[in-house]
Amino acid sequence: MAMSPAKSTVGVQPSSEPDTERGVTVAAVVAHPDGTRLGELLDRTASGELLARVHAVVPLDQVVDAHRAVAKGGVRGRYVLKP
Repeated sequence: MAMSPAKSTVGVQPSSEPDTERGVTVAAVVAHPDGTRLGELLDRTASGELLARVHAVVPLDQVVDAHRAVAKGGVRGRYVLKP
């Protein structure tokens, strides 16, 4: 069952029920750490099997600028921080 993005919210479960007359639906999402699975995904990405869109590779001292750019919006891909 697909929900319209305008009518569903993913995030922290609110402390009170949302106003149903606005058509808001709340669904709890639970993530569990899985180092083995993460390692497999990283291996598949490194081999090129999974594509990773990189917006820019920046030195670690430019992390503040990278965060600002992401917060501003319009960034397609991820920043890779270079130590």
